[in-house]
Amino acid sequence: MKKLMILLSLGVVCSLCGCGQDREDMAQKNTIEEMTTEYNTQEAAKSEEADVSTEAVTDEQTEVTTQATPETSTEAATEQAEENGDKSDATYMNMYHEILDSIYQMMCAGMDDYDYIEGTNGIGELIMSGDDNVLEQVGYTFEDVNEDGTVELIIGGIYEDDATNQSQTIYSVYTFQDTPHLLLEGWSRNRCFLLEDGTFFNEGSAGAIYKIFEHVKLEPDATEVSYIDYYFSYEKDESMEEIGYYHNEMGEWDPNVSEEMMEDAFWEKFAAYGEEVKNLTFYPFSSYEYTGELEN
Repeated sequence: MKKLMILLSLGVVCSLCGCGQDREDMAQKNTIEEMTTEYNTQEAAKSEEADVSTEAVTDEQTEVTTQATPETSTEAATEQAEENGDKSDATYMNMYHEILDSIYQMMCAGMDDYDYIEGTNGIGELIMSGDDNVLEQVGYTFEDVNEDGTVELIIGGIYEDDATNQSQTIYSVYTFQDTPHLLLEGWSRNRCFLLEDGTFFNEGSAGAIYKIFEHVKLEPDATEVSYIDYYFSYEKDESMEEIGYYHNEMGEWDPNVSEEMMEDAFWEKFAAYGEEVKNLTFYPFSSYEYTGELEN
């Protein structure tokens, strides 16, 4: 998965900095190969305010202010959520509060003070577009994708015209083993989706002739995803006039360790993954309760 992120990260630099056209495919190929070789193999949602009665709020919880430390505020939010029957959700929120806080603060800072945080390329594209409605267009949800008892945090995009807050677009996925671990990242040229069976589908482009898509899974208690299938296109010779289509199970962008396949079969497989994408319901960051203190 990280290999695909390396191959496609060149496009992110141009997207965030407002560059023009992509470089020539051969130049992209050379840069990609150098990066790949160098790299080697390497809340939960808060209860909606409409559902929380003022009678349920205790004097102690009312006294929690923005001056409280993130830990104190999170504990108070956890206690309140548990009183309202959301014990599991409160636990997940506590697990991932540092990630959620950092993303929330980054979006509040806006374009002028944008500072990249690992795992936020997709959100960065929204921020750098100058959109003032980012908090409504980005949300979070929790899913135990591999049913190992550890719930993953998923950050994703919300369609502006969808009142249900449902979407298939994923910006980042984290799992938790002692601390949060970034598993996957998505942006405009590296799109990430959760499939109905709890695995993930990524697809992207590294130039006009380089199409890449991959099928990955998270093993129980793992902190990195592993490959199931990896598909890509690649030129057959230096003329770059004939394109080959390849598959392997190692995540290697290399025809020499892959089996060649027919072009029709390549695109049929791509379409089949699209049919298995799962809709997710996100909680918009506009309703997120920040546990720290925003910088001015």
